[in-house]
Amino acid sequence: MTTEQVELFAKLIAVIGSVIALYKAFHEIVLSRKPRLREEFQFVKTFVSDLNHETHPLLVEKGFLAISGDPTLSAAEIRYLLSLESPSTALRRYLHGRQHLVFSAHPSDTQKPIDFKPELQDKKARQFRKAMYAISYAITASLAFAPILFVRSLVGSNWQAGLVLVAMFLVSFGWLAISALQSSSKLWRAEELVLQQ
Repeated sequence: MTTEQVELFAKLIAVIGSVIALYKAFHEIVLSRKPRLREEFQFVKTFVSDLNHETHPLLVEKGFLAISGDPTLSAAEIRYLLSLESPSTALRRYLHGRQHLVFSAHPSDTQKPIDFKPELQDKKARQFRKAMYAISYAITASLAFAPILFVRSLVGSNWQAGLVLVAMFLVSFGWLAISALQSSSKLWRAEELVLQQ
């Protein structure tokens, strides 16, 4: 065998190994999802049926923890969110926008069980915050990508310095841009949940 044939053979083995690894990963992630969904359905069915009876708050919290992986909700919060019209959506919205919300286990006649924190009660305050998040995103995203446009004029033909400069701006300002988007998204989710009630 010549060296070229050995190299070709080694490449062929690497490609076959990669295809087998991809198939195995695809099979484990996609095809084995159905049985997990069936197990989750059975668990949720039992969990919800237990909720209809007087269940100890610890069991409610642990059951929800098993479903969501979030240990921070109280039994009262879980029971209330599951009583809403679309419980799965309500739970997702609450978990996402909780930093802007307060929960009251015993609300008054004029108060909803889940409402905005005092500083966000006014709609104008929420609109102002959303505008600030949008402005913050626009500025930080622009700064994150600005060096890409001007890298040649900033560092000349030194591509290593240009790469470092671009990476520094992308990491630092890109992180801030993503953070502004996430904050805006959390406020939107909180508003959706308050309206859903």
